[in-house]
Amino acid sequence: MDFLFNTQNNITVFEVGLLLLLNTCIHLLNKPKLGMLVNLGFTLYWGFFLNFEMLFGDSSTSEYSFLFFMFAILIIIFTVVGLTKEEE
Repeated sequence: MDFLFNTQNNITVFEVGLLLLLNTCIHLLNKPKLGMLVNLGFTLYWGFFLNFEMLFGDSSTSEYSFLFFMFAILIIIFTVVGLTKEEE
């Protein structure tokens, strides 16, 4: 529990509110795949770009950070392909 109380959070209230507003509008339009893409985009931004130096130390990229980024890009590509398919 001590870890949770001592963790610093760099995510602003505006960004959380924007995510909430976007997801609410997207789900009201009945587009859950697009909602998943928006969630993944925010998660990638918060986890990789915003906290890069805090998570990985220096500003140099490692194999793990490269794999994390490539896996996220692969999921985005699969989601975009899934969005283009017609639902039956």
